Amino acid sequence: MTVTPWPNAWWNLNVQLTYWPLNTSNHLDLARSLENAIYGNIENLRTNIPEPYRYNSLGIGRTSDLECASETVRIPGKDPTAEIGLLTWTCHNLWLIYRHKMDDQLLKEHLFPVLKGSVNYYLHFLYKGKDGRLHLPVTYSPEYGSAEDCNFDLALLKWGCQTLTEICKRLGIKDCQEKEWRDVLKNLTSFPCNQDGLMIGRNVPYSSSHRHFSHLMSAYPLHLLNPENPEERALIERSLTHWLSKPEGLRGFSFTGASSLYALLGKGNQSLDCLNSLFDKLLGVNTLYQESGPVIETPLSGAQSVHDMLLQSWGNKIRVFPAVPSLWNNLNFHNWRTEGAFLISARRTNGKTEFIRILSEAGEPCTIVTDIQKPIFEGKRNFQTQQTAPNTYVIDLKKGEEVFIRNSDTPTTFTISPQTGDSHLSRVYNPFGKKALH
Repeated sequence: MTVTPWPNAWWNLNVQLTYWPLNTSNHLDLARSLENAIYGNIENLRTNIPEPYRYNSLGIGRTSDLECASETVRIPGKDPTAEIGLLTWTCHNLWLIYRHKMDDQLLKEHLFPVLKGSVNYYLHFLYKGKDGRLHLPVTYSPEYGSAEDCNFDLALLKWGCQTLTEICKRLGIKDCQEKEWRDVLKNLTSFPCNQDGLMIGRNVPYSSSHRHFSHLMSAYPLHLLNPENPEERALIERSLTHWLSKPEGLRGFSFTGASSLYALLGKGNQSLDCLNSLFDKLLGVNTLYQESGPVIETPLSGAQSVHDMLLQSWGNKIRVFPAVPSLWNNLNFHNWRTEGAFLISARRTNGKTEFIRILSEAGEPCTIVTDIQKPIFEGKRNFQTQQTAPNTYVIDLKKGEEVFIRNSDTPTTFTISPQTGDSHLSRVYNPFGKKALH
């Protein structure tokens, strides 16, 4: 047994990465521990905030006990170590959990007030600059340093205000702060950038090796930058290349973050290369991992990187096999879960997608992106479909219905079975994908 040097809950990345793979893998039952920790300890989240702001704000420090009691969150502009976005980032995890099950009662009674409280702490410190835009004073970019208009915080604030307005629209809520959120979305300063891409913050370039992808939050996991937009795609690519060009400080979760970013860009081979760097250099033969002592978030975020290669659902679109490495010719998965509470099964043989099954649990709008050419849509009724872009289809799928999508060459017997591996490779690699010990 090894004693861990990490005996707390760490909220500047570790908790968030640990819970990511539970959504796609359809293990939302395990996500209840995060929901219970946050929703069951509101008063501790309030006490974590400096007293003058407790009347409307919530937050959490870098480390806490299991009841979310932490050190006091610092004050932006007064303390250069003010790491203020950690609860808002946790709310993004809670939002993903909600989006994968679509429980509007949970959204209204729990997530909405917590997200509102976390965003309120930001709003206390926004100020209008000489350029007429809204700015943040000095805050702390996790594990790198301090900056005004820190990209980490700008991204979380923008995502938080965007999501709060979206919640109000969905639930029909008339909130007195909605005008303020919309003002932030309209007037917040742009993400600081230079010729190398996203910076740490205003006047603070990314100049030294940094294992944390905190300055890239606007691309992943928040999806505020959209790779379907050519300019934003170029910014993501430039930023990712520059981050990885300084490898000295990279660690295990750096490679999983890079893998997911490459998957976002549809670059499956580069995504796999990053995972292979993790497997070959850092993981044990059973995929366990340590940094100064045992930690769990890195192998779990590696599982999420695999999910991102095979199934994505950001931006109200379900993307099946969006970033498959060229070495992965034969793939199956069954009842993986996406945003909108859809269960997806799919099979790919000899590098070609044969079929996709979509089951709707909540009746949310269904848009599918697939590489199946001239797809055939089948089910218990004739579905109305509309092609809205190349490889993109809207399907009028109702709650409880399922649709099968296939190419004309695929027989109508839709089966998912264990994927058999190459017999030679099975002698070289163990079931975890690590080189076998003989």
